[in-house]
Amino acid sequence: MTDNPLCKSCHEIETIEHLLWSCPTTQTFLRKMTVWINTKNEDFHLIDKEYIFNIGKEKSEADLHIISDVKYYIFNSKYNEKCLSTIACINKLKFSYKVLRELATENNELSKFCNTCQKYRDLLNT
Repeated sequence: MTDNPLCKSCHEIETIEHLLWSCPTTQTFLRKMTVWINTKNEDFHLIDKEYIFNIGKEKSEADLHIISDVKYYIFNSKYNEKCLSTIACINKLKFSYKVLRELATENNELSKFCNTCQKYRDLLNT
């Protein structure tokens, strides 16, 4: 909560949609993240309402994990008044992948995890 309802990046009214999608700083960041994801993944794209609300029949469980982590990173960075960094977000995604893989291993669900996250394995398993 803040007394000032304006985005610190562009000085527009800050709403959830603005924070996570329409802010020019966020859009630049999302374009860079999409390019990075598409280096190993054939067809990752973001559509505003699907992205903001995690809806869309075409999104896989793995896609939704990636999107949720990216949105959390954006929110946390802006809340703490830090610049959006693709390197920091990529590191967060890789860490989340390792944690989820470890949890799946401990719960004897590694094969399910591998099937679910197969399309991002080469991107995140480094």
